Amino acid sequence: MYTTAQTIDDLQNASWNSFSSTISFVFDETKLVDGMLNLMIQVEDSEGNTSGIKNLFLACDAPRITNLSLANGTIYTSQDEVDFTGTVEDNGRILSYSVKLNGINRYKETFSSTWDFRKSASFDIPFNVANMADGDYTLVTEVIDYVGNVTTDERTFTVNKSSAATGYGVGTTWNADGSLIKDSGSIYLWGFNDSAAYGAEAGGNSAYSLSVTNTTTGAAGDAAQPSTSGNIDLNFPGDTLTIEYWAKFENTDSYSSVYLNKESVFSTNLYDNSSNPYASGNITLTTASGTESNGVESIVDSNIFDEWHHYAWVYNGSRFLMYIDGILVAQSESQSLPLNTSTDKLYIYAYTNNYMDEIRISSSARSGDELKAYVDYVKGLSGL
Repeated sequence: MYTTAQTIDDLQNASWNSFSSTISFVFDETKLVDGMLNLMIQVEDSEGNTSGIKNLFLACDAPRITNLSLANGTIYTSQDEVDFTGTVEDNGRILSYSVKLNGINRYKETFSSTWDFRKSASFDIPFNVANMADGDYTLVTEVIDYVGNVTTDERTFTVNKSSAATGYGVGTTWNADGSLIKDSGSIYLWGFNDSAAYGAEAGGNSAYSLSVTNTTTGAAGDAAQPSTSGNIDLNFPGDTLTIEYWAKFENTDSYSSVYLNKESVFSTNLYDNSSNPYASGNITLTTASGTESNGVESIVDSNIFDEWHHYAWVYNGSRFLMYIDGILVAQSESQSLPLNTSTDKLYIYAYTNNYMDEIRISSSARSGDELKAYVDYVKGLSGL
């Protein structure tokens, strides 16, 4: 038998409980002392002998967010890179913390190990203003401790560059119905809107057609489950590129739900990770080294599943930039890639119940302003 309480008086009046594999205790916040829980435990054997009192001191106060570098309401007009820094702290143990930009994880870290009693962590997240779309942003820092306390800090900032990119819009880079246009910067485009040949490439060359298993209503017209078996060349004439597509992928715990690869050079992946309670899914681009450290990665929450979102990866000649719904969510270290290699073929695949729409591969590095303008246009049409 055992009994638990927070004070001596409560312990003397507490009922004895039978042992079980799991022992739970609901603490009284009004009896915390400086945020600390004094949990008193006493046991009794079958002959009525009682033990002494064991005191366990546990921190139960809320975690703290300190030293944030971003001043609320800041306006960025330069093309410079900005670092957002800060510290999360707890008197007991931090379970996880995240930094979300307009609702999408810009950074997330979880200390899931039983022995990782992390009481503080610092972060330094770069924001490349030149590659962000003009507009207002909300940055939310959240930290959760091991007893479930949550602390958040919300700050807003504005990007208003003096030399925002132009030359895109309806009739130039996308149509009035939200479907993309194969413009001068495009290499391939698959829109899946031709019911007679859903997998046809917009340029009309049948050698570039994709196999299509199923179709459904997409973000802009029809969408499909496409695939190609490495029969399409993907050579970039310069040292820049943009890979973009709409996708809706399921929460099925399969490693990869949707991918688009240039064999042996880079691979974009959307995959579910629901078996991990701290990271529902991952959006990645890996380079030839095979690690996200040389590519880009975003840990996403479960609310991104089963919904249409726009994903884009831009290589500007020195680093990869990753956008979700036009929001810059990750950027890689500086690196060079062999883009003009005819032996490295194009692979595209969407697993069962996962769909892609408006796949466009470009030889130009499309700007954050263009990507965000396109996403906002389509969402305005369809209410996504």
